[in-house]
Amino acid sequence: MRFDKIKLMSYLQLSIITLCAVCVCYVVYKVFIDQGQADREPTTAELAAKARKRLIAALLGDSKAADRLIALEHKRAGGIGIGKLEAVNRALESLQRDRSRTN
Repeated sequence: MRFDKIKLMSYLQLSIITLCAVCVCYVVYKVFIDQGQADREPTTAELAAKARKRLIAALLGDSKAADRLIALEHKRAGGIGIGKLEAVNRALESLQRDRSRTN
């Protein structure tokens, strides 16, 4: 009986120590590692990815159609060489404009 109590106390202590270690790791992560993530501006690539997701949602999940529209906007731009963000935004605007004509 005494051996079982000792074993149980050891498991309980180990559990408490593990919980404390996890809490300390979380605080260290939040204070030192995750500190600058909320304060920084999103990159152009991140903005383009979000815009592409909006375009795909507008196309009811058809990512291939979204890629074709983006490629079309790159082609329309010709030699000026627009970036991905601009191409996605133009594709969204074009889609919205086309849909508003039919409604």
